[in-house]
Amino acid sequence: EQIYGTKSSSSQDGPGTEIFRVFPCLGQPRSTQRQEPKLTIREMTLRAEIVRLACQYGRYGYRRITDKLQKTGWRVNHKCVERIWRQEGLKVPRKQPKRSEKNPERFGDYS
Repeated sequence: EQIYGTKSSSSQDGPGTEIFRVFPCLGQPRSTQRQEPKLTIREMTLRAEIVRLACQYGRYGYRRITDKLQKTGWRVNHKCVERIWRQEGLKVPRKQPKRSEKNPERFGDYS
């Protein structure tokens, strides 16, 4: 006896679509049943390398980090580095405004 029913022969149905028909009956949204992607050893090493380079080169963004990785032998594109960059919460710090020597009162008296 099948719990999930039979799969229809429609060309729009992909693999595993029959299981999603059960969730409304159970009162669960489909989005709660997604599988988390498994991290490979390569991706964990790449993540560590991206974070290390981001700390070493503080003003570099993901594009320049991608170039650094490619020059050191990693076969990686900018889309993968950008995805990891966002997931790790990395950001490029804002530039500090230049202090003018001609107009010190604008920035306060620091002497």
